[in-house]
Amino acid sequence: MIRYSCLVLMGSFMKRFIVFLVLFLLNHSVSQAEASCPISDFTQLSGGINVIKPNCVIDTKSLMERRSGFAKGVYGGYSSGKVYVVTNLEDSGAGTLRDALENGSSWIVFGVSGTISLERRLDVPSDVTVDGRGASIRLQNYGLYISQSENVIVTNIIIENGVADSRDAIGINNSNVIWVDHTTLRNFPDGLLDITRAHRNKTRVTASWNRFENHNKTMLIGLHKDTAESDRDIYVTLHHNYFAGTGQRHPRLSQGYVHMYNNVLLWRYLGAQSYDNGRLLMEANFLSTLDPSNLKATSYELNNSSIPSGYIRAPMSGVNSNVIVGNEEIVVLENGFVNIPSYHYAIDEPSKCIYYKVTLNAGHHWDAKSSLTDALKRPAIPNSPLNCVTYQK
Repeated sequence: MIRYSCLVLMGSFMKRFIVFLVLFLLNHSVSQAEASCPISDFTQLSGGINVIKPNCVIDTKSLMERRSGFAKGVYGGYSSGKVYVVTNLEDSGAGTLRDALENGSSWIVFGVSGTISLERRLDVPSDVTVDGRGASIRLQNYGLYISQSENVIVTNIIIENGVADSRDAIGINNSNVIWVDHTTLRNFPDGLLDITRAHRNKTRVTASWNRFENHNKTMLIGLHKDTAESDRDIYVTLHHNYFAGTGQRHPRLSQGYVHMYNNVLLWRYLGAQSYDNGRLLMEANFLSTLDPSNLKATSYELNNSSIPSGYIRAPMSGVNSNVIVGNEEIVVLENGFVNIPSYHYAIDEPSKCIYYKVTLNAGHHWDAKSSLTDALKRPAIPNSPLNCVTYQK
């Protein structure tokens, strides 16, 4: 009888122990999963600052793995240990994008979707990521101004319809290590993406997978020597961007260095420009015009005796050949050797595959789908393979 009672007690104890062990292991595994698996629904977090490592909340890894070009070392707000969740689409106040930026370094995400009608520009400080993935965010009236800042990432937002005094959709001035990725920029009074005045004699920028449209003077990189001599130290990588029927400045370069590869340039007036000793290397880009009277894909001379020519290297043969699309009379002018950059990069062979991949996927990840509607405007690529082939450099 005593032995039986002991066995019953031991059995009861073992049952409780096993239940406890299972619950412990289950809770432990859940907490581990929470620490490693990103939260896709940002409404699970409170609006404003959340003091938590960004990789415990959002998928930072897939974004950081795509860093490339001159700004490959950027990390944005990752090291801040703060995630700011935007929950308010007003211009200012608690939970707004303006409040997030005024709070300083953080990884900014959006718990809401919609349009933010700005009453003045947004100033972007150092060590910040503006991450629109998982939401549909439009900024209108004014854009982003990145001035005297370092280490900034802007990805997956739309900036459009600037008012008369708004100047640029994104202005980068006297800043360094900036990455602009998967944005859609359109219809501003000055530029869509302008990069000027080198930061402490060094500015490194990458612009990738962006869509530029409904605009004339698209991208200015560097000022002339008599205005900003330090701009010879601006270095920019442009890859897999879609210039969707914009007017000119794809880009307009002065003094600095630009490496362009796998972009689609569909211009109205003029393609890429390099002046005042600028150095422009163009590899495996698609070149086309909307106006058969404007056939210049490249230009390096100004009708100004005080401003010297720039330099352009744009091969038309080999694995890094640029491709003329739709009008064989397009003119590609070269005038000098431009060194390849020191960083590692991978060029996609200019085929139908990469052409449609860029035109369909460049821009804000929601807005890119609308580019299907302009499919008829895109010149076809004859006699080109459909498979994508990548070459390492």
